[in-house]
Amino acid sequence: MGQRIAIIGGGIGGLTAALLLIQRGFDVHIYERAPQLLELGAGLQLGPNAVRILHAIGLAGGLARIGCQAPQFAIRRWKDGEQIAAREQARFEEIYGVPNYTVHRGELLSLLLHEFPQERVHVSHACQSIADDGQQVRIGFANGREEVADLVIGADGIHSTIRAAIIGPDKPLFSGFCAYRGIIPADRFDRIGEDKRAACWLGPGAHIAHYPISAGALINVVGVVTEPSWTRESWFDQASKAEYLAHLQDWHPGLRAIVSALEDEEIMKWALYDREPLPTWSRGRVVLLGDAAHAMLSFMGQGAAQAIEDGAVLARCLDTLAPDIALSTYERTRRPRASQIQAASRANGVTFHLPDGAAQQERDAAMKGFMAREASQSSDPVFSYNALEIELEMAAA
Repeated sequence: MGQRIAIIGGGIGGLTAALLLIQRGFDVHIYERAPQLLELGAGLQLGPNAVRILHAIGLAGGLARIGCQAPQFAIRRWKDGEQIAAREQARFEEIYGVPNYTVHRGELLSLLLHEFPQERVHVSHACQSIADDGQQVRIGFANGREEVADLVIGADGIHSTIRAAIIGPDKPLFSGFCAYRGIIPADRFDRIGEDKRAACWLGPGAHIAHYPISAGALINVVGVVTEPSWTRESWFDQASKAEYLAHLQDWHPGLRAIVSALEDEEIMKWALYDREPLPTWSRGRVVLLGDAAHAMLSFMGQGAAQAIEDGAVLARCLDTLAPDIALSTYERTRRPRASQIQAASRANGVTFHLPDGAAQQERDAAMKGFMAREASQSSDPVFSYNALEIELEMAAA
């Protein structure tokens, strides 16, 4: 096989990059700190910009099996449930060439893992150190093992060890928001009587999204609220229904009924963090991907998609260019787009949570106009981006 590539982190971004690279003949190994690759998390939105890459890996059938294609995604007002705007998703395949899916994060991870050789996945390998001598990179792990690779890809998330090795220690930024998440069986959701399974409710200081996952068997419900006092970033902290509903006291009865359908033990809570755009994503033979490079808030549903795009562009660069040129080209191609989506996601944290008034009315009119144009003729620049074909931004000679 070709160059030996070590990917630190076995999440969606790392596995996508691994599969694209192994298709191109690279000798790829994944090193994951956890004792197993757990199917953590809940719902995930996969726009066409991500789906076309996953199709290229060979996951079209798997995505069709686990994913959901809600024909419409409605934006609704907090107080009266009025529809502000709607994204008509039934035509996505016609417009973009591939569908839009909502999936369970763990089920997507399982699809990716199934395609990757299991003997190349090394769990209980927490990276502690890397040493790049210009020809190879030596990786030290907490379990005492050492490995050598021609290239290291840091796909180890917002608290990336590899990131710290490239730019030095820094801390993620607390957004002032926390998220509540839970999953409702579809039959229980049906009993609530809400007629729109896929919707996002916008209101003062909060927004709540719900959409089907797991082939429609489950409804993912995630709420983001302004709560500066909660700073714990854990997937395992439970929250009570009463605590969740306290943020939604004057909200529409239909939305409160959705939250009330969750049991206390089904509600998790965590603080939301992101980071400022980095000045560089690589150093020597070490490069970053996904949240390690550009952690972003979830307010555009693009976190996983951007990691998937990274994997596609990085694989193309490594396949056609010398390593030093490949990494600089990857960064020049990807950094502007990822930084732009980081900024837009952060801005949505303000616009989604506006109180009623002139600014809120202006926002609603803009959303309605944008989604109407998208359904009739235009392509969303986020969704139309094709990482498999986008022109690579090489440095000037």
